Amino acid sequence: MKHKRLFILLSAILLANTFSCKKKEEVVATASNNSNQAPTVQVSLTDPTVIEVAMRNTKGNLYTISAEASASDADGSIIKVEFYLNETKVSTDSIAPYELSTNTTQTSGNTVYAIAFDNGGASTKSNVVSKSFTK
Repeated sequence: MKHKRLFILLSAILLANTFSCKKKEEVVATASNNSNQAPTVQVSLTDPTVIEVAMRNTKGNLYTISAEASASDADGSIIKVEFYLNETKVSTDSIAPYELSTNTTQTSGNTVYAIAFDNGGASTKSNVVSKSFTK
């Protein structure tokens, strides 16, 4: 009979601790999500250059796209800025000034944007800028 009472008592204590831990976790997660403000980010293109390259026995143009992002966070810090060219991530920069220099053979319809991430886990997508080149 003593063992049965001890088992019931230990089960009750374990169950009570399990519920109290879950409550604490929920409160911490809610407080964290409500207090972090998303960062701000703005992208601008810098002067591109055109480089002549030999491509498999044919001559083509390789266009350099350069961009700079300014990012800030009101309640923390920026941990990284990812740059996207034509919807593909091409670069990540974790030190300001946040800069991109990449190449493309596409002459028109090039789009560039950035996503800034802060130390609280929030992120913001920048404006989208476009660049076309003439052959």
